[in-house]
Amino acid sequence: MKKGFLIFAALLFSMAFIQGCKKGSDGTNGKYGIKAGSFTYVMNLGFGPVETVTYFDDYGAKECSETKTEMKLFGVKISQHNRTLTKDGYSYNLDLTKKTGTKMKLEGLGEDMKMSFAAMSAAMKDSITVKELGEEDVIGKKCRKIEVTMKDGGSMGTFWLWKNITLKMENKDKKTGAAFAFTATKVEELSSVPNDLFEIPSDIKITETTMPAE
Repeated sequence: MKKGFLIFAALLFSMAFIQGCKKGSDGTNGKYGIKAGSFTYVMNLGFGPVETVTYFDDYGAKECSETKTEMKLFGVKISQHNRTLTKDGYSYNLDLTKKTGTKMKLEGLGEDMKMSFAAMSAAMKDSITVKELGEEDVIGKKCRKIEVTMKDGGSMGTFWLWKNITLKMENKDKKTGAAFAFTATKVEELSSVPNDLFEIPSDIKITETTMPAE
């Protein structure tokens, strides 16, 4: 159940949470409530800090997340630099250190990723309970605060949302006591995002993959 809830939390993290999102240029509901912006997380996962900066445009139709990791294993310092892109109906996962990457068509995922929180909650109503907890400020932004609980009583998570962006999350497995939390260190609304963030570097070797079968 812990693994399932973490997957579910990651799903929540990447989806639109609020009804009535603005429209993207393709006329569909947008993933985020502002046209363009960026947000930054710095998380310490025990082996070292992990910094992720996400940029998006066209309400999330185009999105780029860049992750830098510094860690020590058996006294050896290891650095990783990864970038994930979503654009033109494809997801790209790039390893900027190894100069390799994968490309996958998001068949059937477009509408799911843009699903409102209310619609998602209805689809998962047999396994979760959602409770509204009012509003709270996080890094200067007034956020909608919600609590999501697995009906089996095993896990729960609290999310603070601003313009469909998760600025804070606290997740706990009641059975094992395992906990995970993060807070954004920075969020910005931008007039535009540099196009080069959404380009594939010429020195990256791309391999095309397919969505794994259920």
